[in-house]
Amino acid sequence: MKFTLISYTLTAFVLIFASLPLVQGKVGPNPWYGVRLPETMDNKDLWYKANKYGGTLMLAVGVLILAVTLGLYFVPHIAALTYQESAGTVTTFGILIAAFLIYRFVQKNKPQ
Repeated sequence: MKFTLISYTLTAFVLIFASLPLVQGKVGPNPWYGVRLPETMDNKDLWYKANKYGGTLMLAVGVLILAVTLGLYFVPHIAALTYQESAGTVTTFGILIAAFLIYRFVQKNKPQ
C-alpha cells in the first residue's frame, strides 16, 4: 500500500504544482504545456481563458486525489486492492472529467 500512497500522492502534487502557473496566467501559448487545442493555439485570449479554467480544474482534481489517497490510507483494515482501485478510479475519472469539461469550455468560448 505504501507504493500506492507514494505514487498517487506524487501524481496529486504534480497536478497541483503544474496547474498553478496556468491558473495565474503565467504560461503563454506553446506546443508543450497547457490546453493545446487548435482553437487555443490560434487565439491568445482563448488560450489564457482555457488554461485558467483548465488549471483550476486540474488543481481541484489534484487536491481530490490527494485527499482520497491520504484519507483512505488511514482507514483501518482497508484492503490493499480496495485502496488501489479507489485511488486509481478517482485519478482516472477526475482527469477524464476535467479533460471533457475543458474541451467543452473551449468549444463554447471559441470565436465564431
